[in-house]
Amino acid sequence: MEKAGTHAAGTFFASSQNNHSAPGYYILSGDCMLKLFRATDDKRYAETYKDQSHNVVQYVGAPHNPLRKESGFVTERVQLSDWEGKNMGSVSYEDSNMAWEVLAALTCLENPGIYLHSDDTTYLVMHHIEAQVIKRDKTGVTIRVTNPTAYDAKVSILVETAKQAKGPLPENAFNKWPKVEVKAGMTRALLIRMNERLELI
Repeated sequence: MEKAGTHAAGTFFASSQNNHSAPGYYILSGDCMLKLFRATDDKRYAETYKDQSHNVVQYVGAPHNPLRKESGFVTERVQLSDWEGKNMGSVSYEDSNMAWEVLAALTCLENPGIYLHSDDTTYLVMHHIEAQVIKRDKTGVTIRVTNPTAYDAKVSILVETAKQAKGPLPENAFNKWPKVEVKAGMTRALLIRMNERLELI
């Protein structure tokens, strides 16, 4: 895992006795942290939420993943301790668990890649893309999105006002979040209007 450049921030200790850490919540996306952040405006929830979202996909099998290339396989073993003796720091290629596959799928589905308020400076990037606000005015918020990864990305964006953030999100709200496609290595600028309509510019 060290050779693959894996970062353990955002993992969860399954047990304090054996110091075994797992990729995230068991079969849950972690969107509870987004709800806490929206309700309290406590940036600590946002940072924890970001760490979780970034962490999970490191263990998903994909063509450019140095840990494992079997597409869709997800290991639960974030081995940073000696609880398995000689297996410390390794990932078994035969290891995949449906619970962690569900976790990875829900993390990608239920969590916005970019979260921002249209009426203040609240801004959070959960996706592995890079994004920055370059202008705010009465027409909306203009952001620049760069995809430095080896994979094409489809990034969902949750935009709301500070007042809207104090209320609960509708059930399955993620189905209606606008999305922008950013090819591997590309940069796009887009204007997010107050009605959350995206315009490439």
